[in-house]
Amino acid sequence: MILHVLKLDNFRNYHHMEVTWHEQANLLQGANAQGKSNLLEAICLLSLTTSFRGVGEADLITKGESYFYVEGQVSKGESSDGEEDFTICAAYSADKRRKWKVGLKECRRGEVVGLLHTVIFSPEDVDLVKAGPMQRRRFLNRQISQLYPEHCRLLLRYNRILAQRNRCLKLLQQPETAAGANEALSVWDQQLAENGAAIIWQRRQVLAQLNPLAAQFHGELAAQEKLHLSYKSFAGAVEASDKTELMALFLAELKRASAYERSRGTTVIGPHRDDLQIEIAGAIGKGYASQGQQRTAALACKLAELHLAYNKKKEWPLLLLDDVLSELDSRRQQALLKKIDGGAQTFIACTDSLPLQYGQVWRVESGELRVKS
Repeated sequence: MILHVLKLDNFRNYHHMEVTWHEQANLLQGANAQGKSNLLEAICLLSLTTSFRGVGEADLITKGESYFYVEGQVSKGESSDGEEDFTICAAYSADKRRKWKVGLKECRRGEVVGLLHTVIFSPEDVDLVKAGPMQRRRFLNRQISQLYPEHCRLLLRYNRILAQRNRCLKLLQQPETAAGANEALSVWDQQLAENGAAIIWQRRQVLAQLNPLAAQFHGELAAQEKLHLSYKSFAGAVEASDKTELMALFLAELKRASAYERSRGTTVIGPHRDDLQIEIAGAIGKGYASQGQQRTAALACKLAELHLAYNKKKEWPLLLLDDVLSELDSRRQQALLKKIDGGAQTFIACTDSLPLQYGQVWRVESGELRVKS
């Protein structure tokens, strides 16, 4: 997969910009706060429909402007015959109107995710091991949604159901609304279990493919230590034979936790509370891993994500490296660059120069981009 052209209007510190990228590697070099990460954020927006920095769309508009527009011209790679070339456009205005287009067709966000597949490695991902469960769930959700676009729609539906169920639980705490809420709760239980079981099932299936890849790459980076990834949820080590059985387990657990949830007024069972457990050398990484071990494990997970995407789609996703190479020692830097050599189209934001064997070096300064001679 190749991103040929990126166009920006009023996006972050870029008022108007159009750039044609190198098809192999693009090194974005410059001091901090010049706009390097903003370019990666624009690419990520076209891929995931959200910022990888976790900010809202209104924060992406250039200060003093009323809208932003981002466009990417994409092809499926060197083998593309032209029919697989497409354009993705995203627009957002200050009055909260948003528009997504693929070619000439207007789309919903869930229809866009996964068309331009990206793997992003940002400073937050370096802390993947020691961070809270939310960041690890986000790691899983991003890659699964791009591999299986229906997963994105499933997550959106689950979150709507979860919000309604939580509202019911709060209404149960008020005598004047308790009767009606109690009747509605069983309906939301059924829908929550159905959608939640589907999410957990798919997470487990993908993790079963991700784990051996991550272990392999981790072994190449740290030969004396083993990496193991496992999914932690209400079902524990129970291996349901299918989604129907998992749904039955979900409903049983909701029933068991009913009194506690009613007293708290919130749902405590489901994929929104699950975690990806990362073990390094037989110990849970969050509590015991050194900083070097954490970074190696995070790097192995990202390499695994990259190669899993290739194995599934038979084409390389875009690889976005946002100021993370400085967080890695020279050996790990070289290992990462070696693993991506000749594969994915790569965008690297950094303050220092790197010994690229191919590609284009760009100088980024105050929202301006130019080829570095």
